[in-house]
Amino acid sequence: MTVEPTDEDILEAMKAFHGYLDITPADLKEIYSKIYQQALERIFRKIKAQDIMTQEVFLVHPDTPVKEVARLMSEKMVSGVPVVDRQGKVTGMVSETDFLKALSGEETTLKNMMGLVARCFASEKETTLKLLNITAGDIMSSPAIAVHTESTLKEIIELFSCHRINRAPVIDPANRLAGIVSRADVIKTQW
Repeated sequence: MTVEPTDEDILEAMKAFHGYLDITPADLKEIYSKIYQQALERIFRKIKAQDIMTQEVFLVHPDTPVKEVARLMSEKMVSGVPVVDRQGKVTGMVSETDFLKALSGEETTLKNMMGLVARCFASEKETTLKLLNITAGDIMSSPAIAVHTESTLKEIIELFSCHRINRAPVIDPANRLAGIVSRADVIKTQW
């Protein structure tokens, strides 16, 4: 999709100017900038989560052992997975950050996976023993920060920025998992 300003975009941009316009190159550039901004706003309101989401979602259940969650995330090369109940409703998310929190034993002094590796090498005790008997439900972030199938691209970007997240489950009107949207999906959106 190309960003082609519509007559409505031009009219909306022209409303921002009051009075007579003496058009110079600088004026034209400013007008074009406002038209372009208006066109982007229209597009950001037009594109919905259902248009850009990934429909094939790797998911887990609350009773899935965390070692299985880690294996799945590693094999599928994803940094987070939704946790869904048996009815398909999203109950939480498990991300690499949730693993860091679970392994560090506190709210998270570990800032990244290399911090975890360093702690494992420095530790006398087996750090991973903490995870052997726990499940996705024990470490997930809940409630999940989700978007609806009709959420706009603008809303998704604002949600990612506000909550400092990289992905969100997409839920349908019955609150069941419909897909997942990530920063990569946002970036590869065709204008």
